[in-house]
Parts: sequence; structure tokens; C-alpha cells
Amino acid sequence: MREKRVVLDYDEKTSIHGDIHLIKYKKENTKYKVKTLIDFTNERLQVVQYKGPDYENLFRYLNFIARENRLGKIIVYSREGDRKNFLELGFKEEGIVDTFFCGKPLFFHSFFVDKEREVSKNWEKENKIIELVHSKPKLQQLNSFSLPPKYSLYRAGVQDAVELASFYKKNFETYPTPLKNSEYLKELLKKKTSIFLVIKKGEHLVSSASADIDFKNYCAEITDCATIPEERGQGLMNCLVDFLEEELKKKNLITLYSLSRAISAGINTIFFKQGYKYQGRLKNNCHIAGKFEDMNLWVKKL
Repeated sequence: MREKRVVLDYDEKTSIHGDIHLIKYKKENTKYKVKTLIDFTNERLQVVQYKGPDYENLFRYLNFIARENRLGKIIVYSREGDRKNFLELGFKEEGIVDTFFCGKPLFFHSFFVDKEREVSKNWEKENKIIELVHSKPKLQQLNSFSLPPKYSLYRAGVQDAVELASFYKKNFETYPTPLKNSEYLKELLKKKTSIFLVIKKGEHLVSSASADIDFKNYCAEITDCATIPEERGQGLMNCLVDFLEEELKKKNLITLYSLSRAISAGINTIFFKQGYKYQGRLKNNCHIAGKFEDMNLWVKKL
């Protein structure tokens, strides 16, 4: 079994056996508090919670952890009052969710430890895709899609984990989360914070999408969107997004957002037509389909 060396702090190292997606770690001292996700799949360090006052020492620690674990990107989910602090430290502002924190904004501030990762190979092409998407008409009536005959839509349960894992394996060479692992999916499907909807044609799973709910901040991410190639263009993903939104409205959420592959005109068109607003692009953010890809940020206030 493969052994992986992991550095958690200046004087704390460990070895882990087997495949690992991410590690959660908290650090607290008199200068700062921070909660991080060491994301090995996407080679990035995510800062999900933090508190100053010493942002320079916080950055020094984050940079150390990223370099020691060979993570090319640091992403801080920051609040408006800390915007200046991170920009002055050299972070780039890649996106904003206007109403993430119970109605207050979240900023995606990124620092590229690996400078090559800051260079997007498809940036101009993705700009043209966004221009194309914005040229399309929005839906006159939202939540108006209906399934074609012989198709069925339902909420997936634990019993569907093996089939779902097989579905994502067939559709993606690599994926940002371990959805190709049925045991991981079983645990995910048990959580109240996770909703997976699927569409079947007869007995065959042909499309799927999920919502990851943050009840504390009254928001949710629409994610894991996939349709098999031969079934695209029939409005199946529009139906899944419609039904997910209806479920999430019942939970009194304020904000929905999604990170979509910037190189894909189809998925970006879906969110635009559904009334989502384009709010930025995260460079080389996720390892998907065998490589790092830029992700477009779409946001909708309910």
C-alpha cells in the first residue's frame, strides 16, 4: 500500500497509507486561527475559516504548508472586511458570491504557489464562450422544463451508490472529489446536507446532479452535473437544476452557486438561462477529465 508524507504544521508531519483525497486541519495560536482542507486530488490548500489579527504570519504558514505538500494553489474563502489584507499579501480575487454568508459576500482569493498554474491555456477561448453564452436568450419562465417520455427523475439513495459511482467513472477520467468510489458516495448520500438527483431512461442512468447544502450560511452549491454524451441537448440537466432549486427553496436558503467547467459552453448556458449571474473564473482550480481546468462561477439569489 502506498505511503504518503503529509506536513500539517512547522513541527508536525505524518505518513498516511493508501489513497487520500483531503485532510482537514485546524491551527490556533495568539496570532491567528485557521481551518484548512489539504486537497491532494486538486493540489490546492483551501482555507475555509480563519481569524487574524496577524495575516502576514497566517500567510507564511499557509505558504509553508502548500509548498511542503506540493500544492500549487491556495484559496481563501474570505469576507469583505478582510479583502484588503489578502490583496496586499499578493492574492488574486477570482470570484465573488454576493450573498454567501447569510446574505453577505464571500470572495475567492487565490495565491498561486506554482506560478505555471496561474497561466490558463484556454483563457481567451473561455472568454469567447462566456460572450456566446450571454448572447443567448434567458428563459421567459423558469422551472418550466419537463422530462421527455420514457425518462424518470428521482432522488438517489444509498442503494444507488454503486450505480452512481460507475456513472461518474464512465464520464470522467479524473474528478475533483471521490465520486467514483461507491463507499464515499454511500456516506455522502446519508447526509442531510447532500441531495443527489438522477434521471434514468428505462433502467439506465443518463444524467445526474447534486446540491451541497450549507445550512449555517443559508446557501448551497449545485455540483456534480453530468449527462452521457448521447443524451445531451434534451434539457435533462435543466430538469435536474429545476428540481434541485425547488427542493432547496423549501429549506429557506438565500443563495445558490455553481462552479462550472469554463471550457464547456453547454453547462454554462444552462446556468445562464436559469437566471444565474456570472461572477468570475477560477484558474486551473479543479483536476477534472485528466487535467486542471478553469471553473466559471455562477450565482443566484433565491
